[in-house]
Amino acid sequence: MTTSTKSAAKPKAATASACDLILAHNAGREPERLAIKYQRMHEDAFAFLRATPGLFYQRLVTTGLAPAGPPAWSSGDLHLENCGTYLGANGLVYFDINDYDAALLAPLGWDILRLTTSLLIAAPSLNLKRSQAIDLAGRLVEAYRGELLGGKARWVERSTAAGLIGDLMRGLKRRDPNAFLDGRTKTVKGERTLIIDGKRMLPLDAKAKLSLKAWVKTLEKGPGDGVGFELLDAGRRVAGVSSLGTARYALLVQVHGGAGGIRLLELKSAQPSATAPYAPCHQPAWSSEAERIVELQKRCQAVSPGMWRALSFEGAPFVLRELQPSQDRLDLSAAAKTLPAFGESLATMAGLSAWAQLRSSGRQGSATADELIGCASSAAAFKPMLDVAKAMEELVQADWREFCADYAAGRFSQLRS
Repeated sequence: MTTSTKSAAKPKAATASACDLILAHNAGREPERLAIKYQRMHEDAFAFLRATPGLFYQRLVTTGLAPAGPPAWSSGDLHLENCGTYLGANGLVYFDINDYDAALLAPLGWDILRLTTSLLIAAPSLNLKRSQAIDLAGRLVEAYRGELLGGKARWVERSTAAGLIGDLMRGLKRRDPNAFLDGRTKTVKGERTLIIDGKRMLPLDAKAKLSLKAWVKTLEKGPGDGVGFELLDAGRRVAGVSSLGTARYALLVQVHGGAGGIRLLELKSAQPSATAPYAPCHQPAWSSEAERIVELQKRCQAVSPGMWRALSFEGAPFVLRELQPSQDRLDLSAAAKTLPAFGESLATMAGLSAWAQLRSSGRQGSATADELIGCASSAAAFKPMLDVAKAMEELVQADWREFCADYAAGRFSQLRS
């Protein structure tokens, strides 16, 4: 992997308008949730970064800052809030990278660069001094390189987790699944429905509910296991930032067969990778965007989430998963108050990226594990990475200021709720 210290200090100008690129990427999205996305982007530079992975990589490439390295399977949108806990198909809870919507084959180092930049962008909101953020960012890059060099794809589960991540995972044992469901639903005259609060959940029209009701009847928990589902209620889910405005449903279902009960599922539209247009690597052909997302997450994680599959709804690709109380992420503001523990957590996040790339190495065009280890053996190849992250931080901040100015001037006013 190679980067240029000179280019990091003096990147080429990013000539394309950030707002033009943002509007083009979000064209055709649902206005109500898109307005929420733009509002969140306006409030905070870190939210802006999270919402614009495509813009980030467009800037990285067109300014000449992009590291050149062997191809590796990447999440395509790694930042501080895209790591968290989930319940694996084997019944154990894991901490891992949990967003593969933009997953693709990209040069080694692209993911860790975005993660490092996200730390620098988030630092003021985490009350980190500049010197502290720079030190943590440098350690994050070194942790990533060290895990690649070790050549062993590890994972984080409850029994082995330490520090703040261990505390988070052990706390999940005390969470009541019934309380989780009760917090998101209500029961009126014996019928349980979703709570439509206008924040986490928006209403869904009757026609769409009928379509989903018919579709849910065709689902099986597993092929031939006799376990099926009946839709009780559905709503438009508001979650994340980048995907806001695309179709995303919460499905309250009754399970028929097996242990029975009521479950909360998410059906999320599978969009093309926002990062792929800027990656120099040849991408393999997938039967659908949903297959790409699900297959690459399965490939990169040690254990896949339960109830995780690629499906089609009304002719479009979607990803289905179960929403559970075991899903959570670190409270970054609280974590950053204790620097040594926060640094340990960041090192774990860096490790997750390295382990995923080692685990998925040698498949469909990605470099082999030996090639990744060989790249990591050169400390000089990784030395400019922090300078590149600083340069990208400046570009993100400049794009955010442009967006805020246009937002305040009313360019996005027709999209506001």
